[in-house]
Amino acid sequence: MRFIWSVIVVVFIIWITQTAVRRGMLAATKDIATDIKQNTLPFNQEKWQALQRYDPEIAAIASKLRVLGDKWVDEFGRAYLALDDKMGL
Repeated sequence: MRFIWSVIVVVFIIWITQTAVRRGMLAATKDIATDIKQNTLPFNQEKWQALQRYDPEIAAIASKLRVLGDKWVDEFGRAYLALDDKMGL
């Protein structure tokens, strides 16, 4: 009996998900998931540029990461702006 209920719940979840996708309710979620996989989540570029310009600790870390490529500087910027906390630097 437990197995039957499990199957019913799974089928119901699949049906709800497919209905939401058809109605466009999960389109934004799918785009965000794609952005996360590609490390292209948008972040405040102006704030990040200002932090690199005026904060010596951020500037030092960014200059060290720049050797590896701008992708890693941007990744650091995304992570830092998401946390907005210098304790982990």
